[in-house]
Amino acid sequence: MKFSSQASAVVATAEKITGIQRLVLVTGALTTMFVWTGLSDPVNLPKMFIVAVLGAWIFGAVVMGTIISRGKNFTLGSFAVVLFAIGLFISTLSTDNRYTAFFGADMRNNGFFSYFALATLMVAAMMSFRLENIKHVMLGFNVVGLWLTAYGFIQLSHNDPLPWVNAYGPIIGTLGNPDFVSALLGSSAIAMFWFLLSATTMSRRLITAAALLAELFILYKTGSIQGLVAFVVGLGLISLTRILQWNKRVGLSGIVFGSILATPILLGLFGMGPLGEKLHRSSVGIRQDYWSAAIHMFKAHPLFGVGIERFGENYFQYAPAIRQVQTQATNNAHNVFLHFLSTGGLILLLPYLALLAIIAWTGLRGIWRTRGHVQINLVSLFAIWIGLALISFISIDNIGVGVWFWISGGALYGASHQSRSATGNDSKILSQNGRGKTSSHKSNFSLMTPAVSLIFSIIALVIMIPAWKASTALHIVFFNRDGLNAEQYVARLKEIAAIQPNNLQLQFSTANLALKANGSEMALSYAQKIIKKDPRPYSAYQLSALVNEAIGKPQDAIPFRLKMLRLNPNDNTIFMGILEDYLKHKDFDKAKSLSLAISKENQLSRLESIASLFEKYQLFDSAVIYRKRAFELDSSNLERVFPLMNDYMSLGDNSGAITLAQKVAQIQPGSEYEARAWDASRLFTRSLPIRQKASALDPTNLSKLNSLLWNFMNVGNSSKARDIASEISRLKPGSSEEADAFENSGQYSRALSYRVQFLNAHPQDPGALLSLASNYMKSGQRALSLPLIEKIQQVAPSSIWSQYAQDLLKG
Repeated sequence: MKFSSQASAVVATAEKITGIQRLVLVTGALTTMFVWTGLSDPVNLPKMFIVAVLGAWIFGAVVMGTIISRGKNFTLGSFAVVLFAIGLFISTLSTDNRYTAFFGADMRNNGFFSYFALATLMVAAMMSFRLENIKHVMLGFNVVGLWLTAYGFIQLSHNDPLPWVNAYGPIIGTLGNPDFVSALLGSSAIAMFWFLLSATTMSRRLITAAALLAELFILYKTGSIQGLVAFVVGLGLISLTRILQWNKRVGLSGIVFGSILATPILLGLFGMGPLGEKLHRSSVGIRQDYWSAAIHMFKAHPLFGVGIERFGENYFQYAPAIRQVQTQATNNAHNVFLHFLSTGGLILLLPYLALLAIIAWTGLRGIWRTRGHVQINLVSLFAIWIGLALISFISIDNIGVGVWFWISGGALYGASHQSRSATGNDSKILSQNGRGKTSSHKSNFSLMTPAVSLIFSIIALVIMIPAWKASTALHIVFFNRDGLNAEQYVARLKEIAAIQPNNLQLQFSTANLALKANGSEMALSYAQKIIKKDPRPYSAYQLSALVNEAIGKPQDAIPFRLKMLRLNPNDNTIFMGILEDYLKHKDFDKAKSLSLAISKENQLSRLESIASLFEKYQLFDSAVIYRKRAFELDSSNLERVFPLMNDYMSLGDNSGAITLAQKVAQIQPGSEYEARAWDASRLFTRSLPIRQKASALDPTNLSKLNSLLWNFMNVGNSSKARDIASEISRLKPGSSEEADAFENSGQYSRALSYRVQFLNAHPQDPGALLSLASNYMKSGQRALSLPLIEKIQQVAPSSIWSQYAQDLLKG
């Protein structure tokens, strides 16, 4: 038989390939499971470290195995992986920031080293996995699935032993994000379902079913639908295959029905069709902005892309002008195909698509040519791989998840490629067995394999260790666990930056920390170094602007903000930053000219931001212009009228405020809006009857009672105000509402005990500090308020609380 001759060609390396097979699965499992919370990136850097070092060992084994077999184990699939690696390498060399291209973006690490290791794992899987050991791949998925499930229950019970800084839901596993946990659990659940079908005893079926339900429960608790989609796809493919084996006509009907059912579900995920409202998530809308930016990057750089892992530096320049979340930044397209297209261009995407097409075609052909349980095995592996491929259309290629996509793809190809020769007319599957004779030179090569693998692993370690060392040091200094003073802290930051001088991400992180520690000189110096080395140093421009503003040189910050604007032309915060720098520098003419130029599009948010800045610097005449334009654009929103009325009153234009109050009274007569409008125009006698009526209709509403109290104080009826304060005290004694009522009615001493007690319970709360300071100040105890105001400046510098404290100090 033809297969027999092919089997004999790899007999000499059968034992070594088996070793690679085990190592591939161990690498996959460790990559998923391994985290290290002592790093500034506790998730992705450890995974890159593992996959790079173990991948290097496997690379040596693959190279030596290919030499020993004289390339006979090198198939079309292996050749496609090599083409992908070549495309990746060319795109990496064409990237303007080589360090990022090789190591990946910060907190992602999807650079050349990671993908080369993943490609190596795929080639090893292609060469080693066969039909008879598909179960080992399934076992690998089940190991990581059960690990994530067990850990998920621990996290769900709030007994996680690891000190995560978790910005997501309770379940992030060892992958750092519930979406990634969901994706891998969905895939492992398919493998568990395969084990359920393969179980031969009732006890095994019950145990497997329980494990499957546990996995699906944790998958559900992640709150992500990615894994559910993958599992449903896998379940459907396996079930349809079983039905087809039983009855082709029924199976074909099932395929048609499944396709019809899947169409509205897929449309719904993107907000279209009858299920759009129920299935569409806001995150998909945000992703559409990312995808649009990726397409525009490709159009501008079709051959090589914008550079490997340089999506973030280019995102704002190519993103839609109006986005789902205007200030949302990202360093990934959240679609593997578009990410490759935008960052690596056609030279990366085309080999990748060819590789996937070869695997898919080989897998489908293998499924077509096999029968019985062997066909189910291949379909199950295909279902896992295709499920992960589908997820890659809406997700980041997280290393801990992606490693299994590459392993399962390689195993699918290896097993399916075998089936081409392992099926004859009788559709029986042949297996590789037996041993052949090896020549002495092949034996020598075999003995050299561990040494070669060790050399490659040592090289990988030498490359990876500095990144690990720098991340560890950065984590320690971030929390200042050594108790360094400001001078020592900045000196330590310089030592950390020197560990990897070409790592511009590290240089920025240390410079940013230096700025926060008042190390302005270091921050500015390092920002300048980044600007010289990086052609698109957006973050360094921003840091330079912040440093100059912090040291009182707003005029020197403006050029950097203008450079930021070239890379991010639609960011309102940059325009506001430039405008405020002009105002700080008292260059009011340029400030007014800029505000006119940037407000031509009549964006509400921009108009209001401009007005707020003019109000901050007490240029109320300019603020009125933009408040009026904002109100004219959206006159139905009466909240917009009150800042405009305040501006009129600040200018002494009472008639302008009264005119607006009359307009509000016409739109919503007798409402809280009308009352607030008369308050804003200082006509308290006209708001009083409205508040009295509202309070009479709802006499226990503390908010309405406090508003009425405030009204009585403003018309000079303090007696009535104190009666209301007493009523609030009766309704809710010992509360913040009671304290507010006593203060609003001028009874500061009666509110004092609550303010003191609240501050004792929340000693670092700037709001509590400000409330007590205000109480002291208004009761004539200014000396007692000064330490509190000083503490606000310490616990919340450059915040709104700090500004309020300054205003209180000025009276």
